Amino acid sequence: MLVGPSSKARTLSGGWFDLGTLAWAPGGREIWFSASRTGSRRSLWAVDLSGRLRPLDEVPGSIDILDISPSGRVLIKQVTWRAYLSGIPPGETAARDFTWFDFTMPRDLSDDGKTLLFQEWGEGGGTKGAVYLRRTDGSPPVHLGEGFAMSLSPDQKWVLARLYTTPPRLVLLPTGAGEPKPVPTGDLFVHWGTFFPDGKQVIATFWSGLGVVWNVDPTAWRTQACRVANRELTRAEWNDVAPERSYRRICG
Repeated sequence: MLVGPSSKARTLSGGWFDLGTLAWAPGGREIWFSASRTGSRRSLWAVDLSGRLRPLDEVPGSIDILDISPSGRVLIKQVTWRAYLSGIPPGETAARDFTWFDFTMPRDLSDDGKTLLFQEWGEGGGTKGAVYLRRTDGSPPVHLGEGFAMSLSPDQKWVLARLYTTPPRLVLLPTGAGEPKPVPTGDLFVHWGTFFPDGKQVIATFWSGLGVVWNVDPTAWRTQACRVANRELTRAEWNDVAPERSYRRICG
């Protein structure tokens, strides 16, 4: 984005997933910057003041541009990001390596220590993130879907994840057969979520400071809604709690 002393801000280039550093090129007609369209591996680009874009360089890993001299010599930094995951499974004495791709992050562990929920970032996770579940006995991981992994249900049948949408959405991903179940968060911006100890409810917090509880059973909210309202829900109320479902009478 370019801002002048007497002009409005305007975007020179958009659609980037990850932006790094930038510097003015000699002559002031171009801006050189590091960025990536997908994943975390940034390459070097140039954009002129009219928005014309051209690629400059790429290396293994990521580039950060630090400075450009008046003669045009460029000081750059090559960055390699990695995250490793290891642990000692129950009944074993030596650590196992649970790393999958280039940036493996642990998100949750079952009570018996035998099932691990993890998240892939970087190149392996892509722009939408990747959620995985694996046994700690060394079995290969299972890809459950896109998003940011947050919590594994106590019965290990569901994973609560946050999708990279606008606004962010919550979804329940099945660890076995079945379809994902959206959690009706409306237009609120989700910050975090987790299962209750009994696994029957999830609680989510939002950037506004609000906390909301939902039933995992898709039919349980109907009984609760009827009990609280003591009447049929209006269409507006229905859209607030179940926007993904068609409106119908439920309190009869």
